[in-house]
Amino acid sequence: MTGVMRSRAAFALTVLVPAWALAAPSVAAPGAGAAVDPAAEEAGVVALVNGEAIRAEDLERQLAGLHAGAAGGERGAFDLDRLLFRVVNDTLIGQEARALGMDEEPSVADRVTRRREELAIRRLEREEIDQHSVPEPEEVRRLFEEQYRRATFRVVTAYERDGAEELREALDAGADMAALAAERSVDPYRLRGGLVEDLARIDLQREVAETVFALDPGELAGPLATDLGWSVFRVESFAAADPERFPKLERTVASLVRQRKAAARREALAAELRQRHPVTTDEAVVAALAPERLPDGRLVPPSPEPSAVVARLGESAVITAERYAQALLARWKGVRNVEAARAAAPIILDRLIESELLRLEALARGYGALPEVERALHAYETQLLVPRFLEEVVGAGIEISEEEKRAHYETHRESFRRPPRVRIGQITVASREEAERLAGLLRGGTDFAWLARQQSLDAYKDQGGDRGWMVPQMGADDINRDLLEAAVGEVLDPVAAAGEGWLVLRITDRQEQGIYSYQEVSGNVREAVFGGKFERRLDEFMTKLRERSEIEIREEALAALAITGRREEEPHGEGGGAPHDG
Repeated sequence: MTGVMRSRAAFALTVLVPAWALAAPSVAAPGAGAAVDPAAEEAGVVALVNGEAIRAEDLERQLAGLHAGAAGGERGAFDLDRLLFRVVNDTLIGQEARALGMDEEPSVADRVTRRREELAIRRLEREEIDQHSVPEPEEVRRLFEEQYRRATFRVVTAYERDGAEELREALDAGADMAALAAERSVDPYRLRGGLVEDLARIDLQREVAETVFALDPGELAGPLATDLGWSVFRVESFAAADPERFPKLERTVASLVRQRKAAARREALAAELRQRHPVTTDEAVVAALAPERLPDGRLVPPSPEPSAVVARLGESAVITAERYAQALLARWKGVRNVEAARAAAPIILDRLIESELLRLEALARGYGALPEVERALHAYETQLLVPRFLEEVVGAGIEISEEEKRAHYETHRESFRRPPRVRIGQITVASREEAERLAGLLRGGTDFAWLARQQSLDAYKDQGGDRGWMVPQMGADDINRDLLEAAVGEVLDPVAAAGEGWLVLRITDRQEQGIYSYQEVSGNVREAVFGGKFERRLDEFMTKLRERSEIEIREEALAALAITGRREEEPHGEGGGAPHDG
C-alpha cells in the first residue's frame, strides 16, 4: 500500500456487511468531488469517504462491536484492511440512507436522541461520580472482611405474616426448628431442615444479612419480610472471612467498594440537583400503583392511566406512571411478599427521579453537544441506518421459487440435522461453592443418584436427580451450547438456577435424531436461498457504489495504529473519543 490514494480495484474484497440483513436500483451517492471538511485534517483521521472522515475511533468501535458478538475464545487477530473496508462500506451505505431521508424517520431519530442523552449522562457521571469513587486498599480489605464473614443458620418461611408468627411462637415454645422447617416451611431450604450452611454475608438479601449478622448464636429473629414471604431465623454459628480467598476476590470487592462509593456520591449529587431542578410528586398516582396479586402469586402494579404523571422535575421533565409501573414490574419479578414489594416501591421511584435529574443536568451542561459525542452519534446513526437500507432498498424484490428451495434442501440436507436430545441429571444447592464441591466429587467418581438424594434441594431429588430428556436449543445460550456438545457422563460447570441456588448437571444419555423433513425447515431453506441471492446483489451494489465514490485512505495514519485499533502515541482516555457503543 503506497501513496495516499488507493486504487478502487484494491477494494475488491468479500463484502463484510451482515448477510442476515436484507436489492433494488441504487440511489445517488454524494458527489465524487465533495469538498473535504476541515475537520478531516484532525489527528486520527485514517480515511475520507466522499469527504466524510473515518477516524481511528470508528475502527475501534467497529472492532468492539465484532468482539461483542463473539465468545472470548473466538477473538482472533483482525485484519486492519478488512476492518477498514467494512467501515468504509457502512459509511457509504449510511450516506445513501441519509440521501433518502431515512435518518429523519422517528424510529431512527428517537433512538439517536436517547443515545445522545445516554452519552451526556455518562460524561456527567464520569466527572461527578466516577472520579470520586476510586477504592482505597484499606477500604477493599475492610469490606472483604465484612461481606465475606460467614454464617450458618436455620430459616423457616410462611407466605403470610400470620403464618410466620405461628412458626415463631412454636419455636419460642421449644419446637424443633429442623422438623418444623421440613414440615411447614415454603422456602427452598425446607428439604434440609431449614439449614443454610456457611453462607457469606454478600450472598444474602440485604435485609436478611442485616438481621442474621446482628444476632448471637442460638438467638431467634423474625418474622422478617423477604422476597419469598415472612421468615424466622436462628443463627447456629459465625466464621470470619477466609483470608486465603482475598487475592482471588480482591478485584470483585474493589468493584463493590467502587459501586458503594458511586451510589453515595450519586445520592449526594441528586440532592444537589433537586435544588436546580425542583421535584414534585403526585402521591395519589403513586398510591394507585400499589401491588396487586395475580392468581399465580405474582405481584404486579395495576395498569396506569395513560396521562398520569408520577413526578415532575424542573419546568418540563416528567416521569410517567407507565414508566414507573414498568420499573416496579421489573423489581417485583420473583417477589411474593406484598410488604417487601411496597418497601421497594419508593426506592424504585427515587432511582427514576435520580436518573432523570442526571439527564437534565447533563444536557444543561452541554454534554450532549460535545464534538466526541456528535461523532459517536453519527456512527450510531449509521449503524441504525445500514440494516434498514439493506432491507428496504438492497433486499427489495428478491424472489425465491419452490424449485430453488427444494434444490437447496437436497444439496444441503446435512445442514438441517436435528439437534440431539440429552438426558440430564440435576442437583440443586444453595451456593456456587457447594455446587463446585459437588461437581468435583462427581468428576472423581461419586454416584450421582446417591449424591442427589443426599444433597439436592429441588423436586428431582427423590428420582436421584433425574430430570429426564430435553432438546437443547442451538444458539440459545451458553448452557444450551454446552449441553449440545457434552458427552455422556460429562459433568458441566455449575450454573445459576433460574430462581435461587446453583445447578450441577450431568449428561446421563444422548440420542441423535436424524434430519428435519423439508416441510419442517422450509422457512430456514428460504432464508438460506435468499441469503445467497442477497449476497450477490449486495456485492454488485457495493461495487457500483464504490466506483462512483471518492475514497481516500491515509496510509501513514493507518500505520500508526496499534493492534487494538488505537493510535500508539495517543492513548485512548479522557477526551480521546466517544464510548464504543457501535
